[in-house]
Amino acid sequence: MDDQEVLNWADEFVLANTAKHFNHVPEAILGGTWQRQKYP
Repeated sequence: MDDQEVLNWADEFVLANTAKHFNHVPEAILGGTWQRQKYP
């Protein structure tokens, strides 16, 4: 699974459970985490 597939899956999961899509902030955090970036 690549990072875009993970973002799509997460967005679908959040949408199904909250009726809202990801916006750019959680998308950036999840994408960075998937790429093993660290957040101080």
